[in-house]
Amino acid sequence: MHDFTDFTDSHDCTFKETGFPRNQGKKVEKTEEDLSKELNAHDIIVKIHSCGLSTINEKLLQKFIETNENYPVGHEISGTIVKVGSNVKRFNVDDEIAGIIPLDNKYGGCASYCVITEYDIVHKPTKLSHLDAACGIGDALKAYTSLYYKAHIASGETVVVQSAAKGFGIVTIQLAQYLGAKVIAVGSTDEEIVFLKNFDPPVDQVVDLRSTSRRNLTTVCLEETGGIGVDCFIDNGVEMYPEEFRTPSRHQTLLPSKHDIITCLAVGGRWITTQQNLQIDPPDSEMLSLKSASLHYLFEQSWSLSKGAIGRYLHVLNDIMAKMSEGILRPTVHHTVLLDDCIENLANIDNTTIGKIVVKI
Repeated sequence: MHDFTDFTDSHDCTFKETGFPRNQGKKVEKTEEDLSKELNAHDIIVKIHSCGLSTINEKLLQKFIETNENYPVGHEISGTIVKVGSNVKRFNVDDEIAGIIPLDNKYGGCASYCVITEYDIVHKPTKLSHLDAACGIGDALKAYTSLYYKAHIASGETVVVQSAAKGFGIVTIQLAQYLGAKVIAVGSTDEEIVFLKNFDPPVDQVVDLRSTSRRNLTTVCLEETGGIGVDCFIDNGVEMYPEEFRTPSRHQTLLPSKHDIITCLAVGGRWITTQQNLQIDPPDSEMLSLKSASLHYLFEQSWSLSKGAIGRYLHVLNDIMAKMSEGILRPTVHHTVLLDDCIENLANIDNTTIGKIVVKI
């Protein structure tokens, strides 16, 4: 584990980069002159106003970041353009933008300024605040990828959203309701259950994993659909081991099991998983096959890492901005923090159960 406490950030540079520390909290700073020299033809320098704070997957970043000095912190940004590359045609200086920094970008969003290509940002609507734009754009892209491009949700279908009170879950519920789907929201704390029961517009069913067994989650899903099963199950982690093989520290996990999720699915159902190391046992695979159900891995950053669908990606980001501006998608800010406090909050981010933490710069 890396030590967050040694990391500090000063504000004496015009442009600078902050990152996830690898060498005893070593600080990395870039001057305006340095960033200008690194600016490529299609790059843009952005003055960041807000940045969404998300958990860092160090193992994943190792696959994309070549530097031995730091990992970038923060990917969902909103800000103002201060300089553009020679071939940039879609943007001008002083334009307000929002975007998602790719995993292979060496600049993080938790900084005063960053460098990003013009193909990873879109214009921010005037009536949408920088705070809401940064809070919602990443989770909304994840929701779009799940419901539009993986599950192909249609009106009248039933969607189960695990960890429904977190940032991704909130936006996913709103998008599913917009598409006309029924929503079963799953929570596991007092704060989450109260939030979900007061959701506006109301969800069709709220499941509390603390007071019900995982088997009862299956029962709720089947009862809600008349025994047919749900059309889509979006997880936020899966219990990988049967109960008899779990260690004592893992015994009280509230994650659903693979078998229970598959049991919840209807014929032709879609399971959207965020569990990157998921392993399906032969009996579970056979059940998926008999239901003609499908398993989809959710990794929203694949949009920016592969440029083959860049036009579609920008269209999605523009549609996200429009829907947030119209109030169809309403991200929830748990609280805001200053740039100096972002590393401390990052270390405790898993304790945040409602909405998303946003760095306000």
